[in-house]
Amino acid sequence: MALNTPSLRVACALLASGLLLASCATLDADECKAADWRQIGRSDGERGYGTGRLDEHRKACAEHGITPNADRYWLGRSEGLQHYCRLDNALRVGRAGQGYQGVCPPAIDAHFRQWHAAAYEVSRIRSAMDSVNNEIDQHERRLRQRDIDDRERQRLRQTIRELDRRRERLRNDLHDQERRVDRLTQDWRPGMPPR
Repeated sequence: MALNTPSLRVACALLASGLLLASCATLDADECKAADWRQIGRSDGERGYGTGRLDEHRKACAEHGITPNADRYWLGRSEGLQHYCRLDNALRVGRAGQGYQGVCPPAIDAHFRQWHAAAYEVSRIRSAMDSVNNEIDQHERRLRQRDIDDRERQRLRQTIRELDRRRERLRNDLHDQERRVDRLTQDWRPGMPPR
């Protein structure tokens, strides 16, 4: 892969932003001082954060001499998880390409994992298709340039054909995976117990 491809630039930008976010405190001084720990716990639960999130808050607030109210945090987190740990949410989170940290109670965890994994696979395949489409576009732009010789033109056409075959396989995979999600959700409505 060339160093200046769009895919590599996007990957580098995501990595850099991930590193920046990882190095940021979860709460600043004002947020620590005015914290409603039950609401923070609820918000973290609704977002599916793992149990280590309170430690991150504790570290961030320790810098300002503040200790979180763990009891209120856990109460709020439990309330938030009731909203997060719904099967329709498993699909939403998976389709958004977000991971699952195993936070749901045992009664729903296996179903949540199954639905999340199916939806996450849809997201993964779509992302792979986007990447292939970008590569095809890049090669087609290069092919339209006048400064390439016949050998390079032939190599580009061959690469485009291979990428096109890969895109077709991904389309088939996407269709199969979307049918799998449909089978999981058929006849299910929010509020119903998992099947």
